[in-house]
Amino acid sequence: MTEYFLKKFVLTQANNILVIVGQLTYPDQVFLNRIKKECGDKKIFIIYNLKNWEERELVEDYIKDTLKRSLTFKLKEYNMIIYEDISEEEKKK
Repeated sequence: MTEYFLKKFVLTQANNILVIVGQLTYPDQVFLNRIKKECGDKKIFIIYNLKNWEERELVEDYIKDTLKRSLTFKLKEYNMIIYEDISEEEKKK
């Protein structure tokens, strides 16, 4: 019951939701859909931790394909930001 209360509290009080995933699995998609329903119009940021992937193009293609072809989680908007592309000044902020 405590976990349920904490989840509800966080989802109602947060301005944005941040979810960190490795590869976006079906259970992840179900979880994101549940959050999306409970959050209303709040933005959900999905951060991929694909540190073992070595080629940037493969990572970009995987993320685009996974999110666009998801059976359960439909996107309204899609932006990809790659840490390497962020300027040193922005990283310090």
